[in-house]
Amino acid sequence: MSLARSIGRNTLLQIVGKGIATVLGFVTVALLQRALGPETYGAYTTVMAYMGFFSVIADLGLYLIVLREIAKPDADKDKIVGNALSLRIIAAVVLLGLGVGASLAFPYSHDIKLGIAIISVSFFFVAIQQVLVSIFQHALRMVTVAAGEIAGRVVLLVLVAYYAAHGPTLWHMLYAIVAGSLVNMLIVLVRSNGFVRLRLRKDYHYWKYLLKETWPIAISIVLNLLYFRMDTIFLSVFRSLEEVGLYGAAYKILEILITFPNMFIGLVMPVLSAVAFVDWDRFRSIFQRAFDVLLIGAVPLFIGGMILARPLIVFVGGVEYAAAAPFFRILIIAVSFLFFGSLSGYTVTAINEQRKMVWAYLSVAILGLVLYLILIPIYGGYGAAIGTVVTEGTIMLAGYTMIWKRTRVRPMFGKFAKICTSAITMGVVLYFMQTAHVVVAAVVGVAVYIICLFVFRVIDKSIFTSIIFKEPT
Repeated sequence: MSLARSIGRNTLLQIVGKGIATVLGFVTVALLQRALGPETYGAYTTVMAYMGFFSVIADLGLYLIVLREIAKPDADKDKIVGNALSLRIIAAVVLLGLGVGASLAFPYSHDIKLGIAIISVSFFFVAIQQVLVSIFQHALRMVTVAAGEIAGRVVLLVLVAYYAAHGPTLWHMLYAIVAGSLVNMLIVLVRSNGFVRLRLRKDYHYWKYLLKETWPIAISIVLNLLYFRMDTIFLSVFRSLEEVGLYGAAYKILEILITFPNMFIGLVMPVLSAVAFVDWDRFRSIFQRAFDVLLIGAVPLFIGGMILARPLIVFVGGVEYAAAAPFFRILIIAVSFLFFGSLSGYTVTAINEQRKMVWAYLSVAILGLVLYLILIPIYGGYGAAIGTVVTEGTIMLAGYTMIWKRTRVRPMFGKFAKICTSAITMGVVLYFMQTAHVVVAAVVGVAVYIICLFVFRVIDKSIFTSIIFKEPT
């Protein structure tokens, strides 16, 4: 089987797995929101956003670097993964512990502070699992990762449903998340032994090398977090928990949606890394195909999200969350930027230009903090959403600018008009179906969009023959 075909099949399997996990995720979120109500869900959102900040810092950029390193010819995968796992565990213990301690200085309630301590255990399991995912990404065997995620989501859903029926509290729901994360991590951990001899290593010289390679990414992650996570944290400080809950309800759906581009680009990155500086024509071809796939997904998501915002929010959380629809409509713009930003961010790492992006992240982080400090106290969730759109759009443009300067490769918009025409046609259908059930409207809309893509020859049967990518000639 060709490399391109392997990537395509692996992508298809992962999409199926991610689709199942997404359905489970939507059901779980719906139960959470309905069981807790906007105010307690606001406390839940605060806990997850706050501890998520420290969790992502603990990544240290290791995931991307490990993915790049094991893609190199003759790479010692056992050494790379073993040392990276040791570093990740140390970083997770230190930074998550720091986060729990620092929460005592915030003006949060006792329930939120205890919730932060509980959820730190879940983020520790996630930290271990994420390093191991790079093994399966490289081997194009993401079905194992999908199985782990689905199993974890099932455990989470069962526990959330149980607690929802027996007097739910914030702590109960956080315990459920810890259990789901543990199951997910254990499945990936056990299966990874089939690809590498997994054991913790302490090669200090190699640690130094990894840290040297990861520090630009780590700093970029920290700076990125200052505008990606701080919107919710600032909102939790300046506004009511109910408003945080409404904003979090809109944001949660969008978080689920952006897993798809990250999953897809994560599969493409090893190939981009392998051909960078070796075959620029193939690099350009893979880059453009990836951009086209993201374009096909982002445009209808934007149009459909604008039209179905309120019925979707109500379908998931109930009428109590209807006021979150305006937040959703603003944030869907940021999601479109995140679709394309995922490609630029991963590509910058593939061409080893992550150090030069630090200044861009620093500038955008400062911009984001200024916007949040000005807008959130006055406009609340609207200000947070607007700030997110501005910062995500700016960093996306900075990434593509960096790629162009280094490689003279830039995305082409040859299919943009036809994709927009297809998406607008879908939008017209959705507009006249707003009284229908949101699931029915979404299914019909997707069907109309796919038919239009074939009619306008944006895609054809050959795309399924090669499963997304054709082998370059």
